Amino acid sequence: MNHEYSAKIYHTIDKWNDKNLLWLVCDGPRNNPLLAKWKFQRFGWEYQLWYDIGERGGLIEAKELTFTPGGNDTFEKYIAYYRLLITNSLSIEELFKEFSVTCTIEIPEEQLLNPDSYMAKKVSDAVMEFRFSPIEITGKYFQRFTDVDTFMKYTESVPLIMERDEADIQIITEFFPL
Repeated sequence: MNHEYSAKIYHTIDKWNDKNLLWLVCDGPRNNPLLAKWKFQRFGWEYQLWYDIGERGGLIEAKELTFTPGGNDTFEKYIAYYRLLITNSLSIEELFKEFSVTCTIEIPEEQLLNPDSYMAKKVSDAVMEFRFSPIEITGKYFQRFTDVDTFMKYTESVPLIMERDEADIQIITEFFPL
């Protein structure tokens, strides 16, 4: 059973004056907080977060996820908790005061050279634009973001998390507490 130890929501205003939210969750095994990790959950408008919050609330009801120390969790408490977090969301600038943000992109070499793959082109352009460093393994790149402007520009280019897709591309953004 997984346990949600903490969550944070940051907000930013995009160029169209829309409020976007970045939702991070620290979760891991219920009885071992040392194995808990901060994970990206969702980036988008508030209504987009509520879909995932409701889904995780369903896991609370099914007793597949807990979020309070006593484990006396309900869907209603979970929703109230997130309503409060969204209302009191932190400025995105706070993210870099609290976390080191890194991103690893893995894209097969043949996809980098494939002009027909839209996502491969987008990701390889981001690797170049944001000066990702190649890792020893061919097709794997790494970047540590240290400022809001670069990070936000990056989030407009490619998704923060992407499981292996049809082009075998994988993107992992990680958040390490400072």
